[in-house]
Amino acid sequence: MTQCYSYETIAEREKPLFENVDLTIVLTMKNSNRFNKDPMLLNLSKKTIFQINKGFKNCKKPHSIKRTVEDITHAYYTAFEYSKKYNNVIILEDDAEVLNYEVSHYKTIDKYIGSNDFTIISLGSLGFFTKVNELFYEAHPMYFVQAQIISKKTRNDVQNLMLSKNFIGHVDEIYFSRQNVLIYHEPLIIQVFSETENFEHWGGPPLFLHRLFLNTLGLRESKTSWYKGYLICKAGSEIKEHKYIIVLIIAILFVLYCKK
Repeated sequence: MTQCYSYETIAEREKPLFENVDLTIVLTMKNSNRFNKDPMLLNLSKKTIFQINKGFKNCKKPHSIKRTVEDITHAYYTAFEYSKKYNNVIILEDDAEVLNYEVSHYKTIDKYIGSNDFTIISLGSLGFFTKVNELFYEAHPMYFVQAQIISKKTRNDVQNLMLSKNFIGHVDEIYFSRQNVLIYHEPLIIQVFSETENFEHWGGPPLFLHRLFLNTLGLRESKTSWYKGYLICKAGSEIKEHKYIIVLIIAILFVLYCKK
C-alpha cells in the first residue's frame, strides 16, 4: 500500500494560524500542478506536507478500488494512517482555495479547538444545515470536504468505517456525515468545481442535475459564489428551526382566507 504514496514537506511554521493543529496534509496526484501554494494555506499548521498518490491505475490497491471515488477514499485512509502520531490534523484536497483571508476567523476556530472536544470542523462545506451556536452549524448530510480539521480519535473511527466498507462511497456523504461535523458559519477555504474524472462519478442524482446545481449557484465560475451557497443553507436551517411557527402562520392565513 505504501508504495502507492510518497510524502514531501512543503512548509514548516513556528507560529501558524492554528496553534492547536499539528499537521496539514495536502492530497494530490503524481505530476499534478493543481495546488496553489497560497501563503495562507502554507501557514495553517506547524507543518505542511504533500501526500502524493500514484493512483489506482498506476499502482496496485485493494480490489474494491476501481474508480476515482474509491481512490480518493483510500487516499484519506492512507493520510489518516500516516498521521497516527499527530493530534489534530488538517486535510486539504489539492484544489482548495482561500476565500476569506480574515485571520480572526481562523483564530476563533483555533481557540475553540483548544478548549473543546470535536470530531471534524469544516472550513467550507454545504449541506442541510442545523444551527449549533453563533459559530457553527452541523449538516446531515454534508457535501464537499476540501478543507477539514480532524481530531485523532475521529480519524481512527473513520479509518475503521472505511475498512468495513472496502473504501466504497464518497468521503463526505458516506464517511464524514456520520461524525457530527461542525461547519464554521463563514466559508473560509473552498473549491471551484471543474470537470474531473471524479466529478463524472458523483453519486446521488444524475450528473446533469449536479451540473445544474453547481451552475445555478455559480460554483463552477467564482469563489465568492460560496457565500450564496451558505446563505441558502442557513436559510434552510432557519426554516427547520422555526418550522412549527411557520406552519402555524400558514394555518392562520389559510383560516383567514377561508373566512372571506
